[in-house]
Amino acid sequence: KWRHNCALYVEPKDGATCGGCQIIKGPINPDGWCMQWVAKQPS
Repeated sequence: KWRHNCALYVEPKDGATCGGCQIIKGPINPDGWCMQWVAKQPS
């Protein structure tokens, strides 16, 4: 349940280290763990 493989995770922009989330405000570390995690669908 890591952010980098979550369907709600928003990739960082302009060389930033942290990205975002569609439901949680503020910066999100891509290696962070979250209870709101949703499996990313295979592309």
